[in-house]
Amino acid sequence: MERLQRIARHAVGSEATAASAAPLPPLSLPSAGSDWESVAAAMDAASAEDSDWHGPRMFKGGSYFGRQDVVEVANTAYAKYINYNALYGGTIFPSLQGFDRDVVGMVLRLLEAPAGAGGSLTTGGTESILLSVKTAVHWARETKPHLDELEIIVPYACHPGFDKAADMLGGVKVVRLGQSDAEYAADITAMRAAITPATVMLVGSAPSYPYGITDDIEAMEAMARQHDIWLHVDACNGGMVFPFARQLGRAIRPYDFALEGVRSISVDIHKLGIATTPPLPSTTPPPPLPHPQPQSYTHVLNC
Repeated sequence: MERLQRIARHAVGSEATAASAAPLPPLSLPSAGSDWESVAAAMDAASAEDSDWHGPRMFKGGSYFGRQDVVEVANTAYAKYINYNALYGGTIFPSLQGFDRDVVGMVLRLLEAPAGAGGSLTTGGTESILLSVKTAVHWARETKPHLDELEIIVPYACHPGFDKAADMLGGVKVVRLGQSDAEYAADITAMRAAITPATVMLVGSAPSYPYGITDDIEAMEAMARQHDIWLHVDACNGGMVFPFARQLGRAIRPYDFALEGVRSISVDIHKLGIATTPPLPSTTPPPPLPHPQPQSYTHVLNC
């Protein structure tokens, strides 16, 4: 248990270490250009001591390896659109907007989303968490305007992106639980005790990254419905595994929109969905819940 707790502390704190690094000195552009062969050789030399991006003991890569032919398909498709700006998907690149809708729609169906649900493709897990917290905060500020500071309860092993989102949005306090329970899942008793009138969001993992254990989302959902609290499920790893495991007859702990009180889910399709990095969908339920994530602007000259 102590060893796993150390792993969790590293996982929770690892993203913050870069912020404490020494400031970078100014760097001038080269006085002359280089040919591609020289640039390629320099890149090879610089990456000589990097780890392989996949392997039997590699769990921290941005993308996970499926098969070589699958990787080639994903990379070729990514390269085809690498120069397209998705900002203009609704005007001059309609195929991008179409693929966006297709991917989000497929993920919504996998997650048992009700009719009218929506979602966004993001640049990764942190942005998906940011959008989910932002949506929950907007909902809380409209439905509970008497609250000055909002609180979100986050289990011990949850992603640090929730702390980042709260800091960026302002007026949001993260209540991070002290430790996991004896089964390495979120401590439901501690979560229940942490709820106050200012609590507007609960978070669960399906499963957590450091332990690989799915939290008791059913218990969280009951608390969320009882207290009218937004419930987010971080399914960064499980979202592209659990739906198919169910099809194979495996017993999967309930975690998705089949639970009425689940209001948003994030899924990493660049992990076990075997896509490139990004994208990642962040999904939300249908109206009457306010402030869907997608926004469009029709009178922008340029950005």
